[in-house]
Amino acid sequence: MIVKAVGLKNKLIIVDWFLELLNANQLHKIAEYVSDDFEFTSLIRGTIGFSEYCKYVTYNSDSFEVNIRERAVDGDKVIVHLDITIIDNSIKYHSKLTAIASFEFDDLLLKRLSIKYVATETDMEYMKKQVEIQYSSDD
Repeated sequence: MIVKAVGLKNKLIIVDWFLELLNANQLHKIAEYVSDDFEFTSLIRGTIGFSEYCKYVTYNSDSFEVNIRERAVDGDKVIVHLDITIIDNSIKYHSKLTAIASFEFDDLLLKRLSIKYVATETDMEYMKKQVEIQYSSDD
């Protein structure tokens, strides 16, 4: 039981570090704690791998700030309730929304991150539009 408790504590530390690096736009620093088959899934972005997720975060990092409201361990998952602030001065768009993120691990490697937004239709449209802009500018 002590080994399992230590593993869960380490997972919480990895999740905290992940979110800290996300806000600092430095996710590449956590790559050694991410499994080779990592998947990020959201209604806005679909399912993508770690490299693509890092590009997605880099593109959006100037407009989003993510803060932990609450976190809990649910079996081998870490569930995090997030407060997300959108500040896009280029179009004078400011909003606050919440999300629930589920971090799943394979041993101590982050294997899957799923996020579900609790947001207005306007916020969802804004986030979808950002993805469209990002991928139209990559061409």
